[in-house]
Amino acid sequence: MSLTTSSRGSTTTRRRYTWCARVGKEPYFIKNNAAKIDGIINPQLKALTPIEIAEKRHAARTPEQVEAIKRAANNRASTRKFANKILDYATNGHP
Repeated sequence: MSLTTSSRGSTTTRRRYTWCARVGKEPYFIKNNAAKIDGIINPQLKALTPIEIAEKRHAARTPEQVEAIKRAANNRASTRKFANKILDYATNGHP
């Protein structure tokens, strides 16, 4: 039994596979790898990885949104730097 996915043989192959599964006459290599074979015969859409989701989100951003994100990051860095200076002054005293 060939598990091709060509346009001409896909329907026949799917029918043969279904018949073999129903009757219980699947070859051992198909029976042992049933999930993979089902994925080949009936492919599902692949779920996106977190990296792919982030790439789509970043690609959809406008230049204004990118600038706003950069500005917010710079503000957080400045605030953190100022807070560390105050903390250093409070713990070590005036220089």
